[in-house]
Amino acid sequence: MPKSKRNKVVALSKTKKKDREWKEGLVTQVRNAVDSYPNVYVFKFHNMRNEKFKELRDELKDSSRFLMGSNKMLQVALGKTEADEYRANLHLLSARLKGHVGLLFTKLPRDEVVRVMGQFEHEDYARPGSLAIADFSLSAGPLSGPRGPMVHTMEPQLRKHGLPTRLNKGVVELLADHTVGGRRGAAQTQGRAAVAAQELGDGPASFASGEAPPRGAGPLPAGAMGHQRAVLVCRAGKPLDPNQAALLRAFEIKMATFRFTLLAAWSEDGDAYESLAEDEEEDEEEGEGDEDGGGGFEGFEGVEMVGVGGASE
Repeated sequence: MPKSKRNKVVALSKTKKKDREWKEGLVTQVRNAVDSYPNVYVFKFHNMRNEKFKELRDELKDSSRFLMGSNKMLQVALGKTEADEYRANLHLLSARLKGHVGLLFTKLPRDEVVRVMGQFEHEDYARPGSLAIADFSLSAGPLSGPRGPMVHTMEPQLRKHGLPTRLNKGVVELLADHTVGGRRGAAQTQGRAAVAAQELGDGPASFASGEAPPRGAGPLPAGAMGHQRAVLVCRAGKPLDPNQAALLRAFEIKMATFRFTLLAAWSEDGDAYESLAEDEEEDEEEGEGDEDGGGGFEGFEGVEMVGVGGASE
């Protein structure tokens, strides 16, 4: 049946469709980088933070270049099979482009790359969807954070995110033992929903408000809270909902670490390929990801390519 000429979909966006010429330009860009740099690495990023990533790009701008975006476009540029690979064994590197990954083209020696990428870590607040690395609990009564008693102006925000709080002569108080977060991430509050007080003394380990979580994954040793009844804001290993993430930020608890993992390397010296690490499961914060990559962090969407030392190219 012929297509109706009366019913037309009119795009209100001013963004131009990425045509074949544009995509060919990206392929050329990747292949030029292969010709310009002797070493290529596939890296995986965890809990991407744009500002810190830009600092790393600026640090390495004289010797290296980062490219990331659509994994499919990067695979086409390198070659998916032996028959269409741009250089020998690049199809092996191409096969590692899955999930939240990118390419690093560099003139630095292997040990220097491993050192820089391995030491790069930045702790930040976890976002909704990421996994809690430790239990976090609050006791009924006056609330405090790492800087001392909770500021009275924070009380409405805490109440907004599900904590049953009140102001008592300028002091923020938690009215009752309470659990934030339910099956679907809803806040359960005493009086408005089921009371979810828990005795944590003999249960999972936790840390009280005002204490920082341990570095790395896993809770503190059992008994850290004694035998107080406490509010369990989040549980280690469970995804955070928006309310839980906001409360962790309010109490200055950082549970996310922006870091890199080198997965594979290719060198023009003998066209040698080497696997450096096994593929890992996707971080909860970035989601499961897809074959296309991109869109896993703010600022770099779709097939946009990013070069070190400059804006998006």
